[in-house]
Amino acid sequence: MLLFLSKCSLLLVSSCSSSLSSLLSSRSPPSASLPSFPLRSDHVAATRQVQVVHSKLDGWQRECEVTLYATTDGSQPTARHFEHKGPSPLVFSIAKSLRVSAVAVSTDARASPTVHADFKCHAQAGVGMLLYKVVGHGSDIQVKEILEGGSVWQHNVIQIGDCVASIAGTELHNTSMELPDITRLIVGQAHSTIRFKIVRPDIDTTGDGYNASEFFVNIERKAADKKAPRNAPVPVTSLEGYKRVLLEE
Repeated sequence: MLLFLSKCSLLLVSSCSSSLSSLLSSRSPPSASLPSFPLRSDHVAATRQVQVVHSKLDGWQRECEVTLYATTDGSQPTARHFEHKGPSPLVFSIAKSLRVSAVAVSTDARASPTVHADFKCHAQAGVGMLLYKVVGHGSDIQVKEILEGGSVWQHNVIQIGDCVASIAGTELHNTSMELPDITRLIVGQAHSTIRFKIVRPDIDTTGDGYNASEFFVNIERKAADKKAPRNAPVPVTSLEGYKRVLLEE
C-alpha cells in the first residue's frame, strides 16, 4: 500500500516482506485536495510493516531537512503530537488493523497535507489438535492429540481417535492429501469458524448394524488459553447432523 507526498504528497508503504506493491504520486499545490491511493485488503498477516517515505520535488527547498510524523490512533499528527517521528524513511510495525496518518514538516516550517492509509492485520490460528493419517482405514484422518487450552479442548466435543471426514467442506475419506495440506485447511484467520464432519467409531456394539456415529461441529480458530473454561460434555446424539453410519473396515 503506497502513498506519495512531496510538496503536498507522501509515500506510505505496507509490507509483510520487503517488497513494494504500488505507487501513486501527486504534484498538486498544498491547497489541493488530499492525494488518493489504493488500499490492499486482500493480504493478511499477524503483523505488518509500515514505511513512510518523503521525496522532495520542485517547490521544496532542497537544503531543508524534512521530518515525518505519524499517528495510529486516528488523531492528527503534528510536530507536537505524534506516535512515530523520524527522517525519511520512517519505519514501524503494527499488530492490529488501524488507520495510519502521516505528515511531512520541513525545517522552514512548511507542512504537507495529512495523508491516511488503512492497514489490515489478521492473526492466524488453528484449533489445537494434531491429526495423523491411517492408510487403508475407511476414514483416513484421525485425531491423534488434543492440546490443552486449545479451541477443540475448550469445546469438548471432538475426541482422540475420532475420524475427521471433512474440513470446511473438503472431503477427506480415502484422501490423497498429505497432512501439511490438511493442516493448511485448518489454520486461518483468528476468531473465524471452521466446520468439521466427524465420524466416531463405536467402542461397544449397539446391535443396529452400524459401527460409528457421524456429526458436525463448528470450532473457532483461536490461540490456546490454558486458563479458559472447558465446556461440559454433551451426548453425541444431541450434536448437529447426528446419524449412525457404517465405517469401512
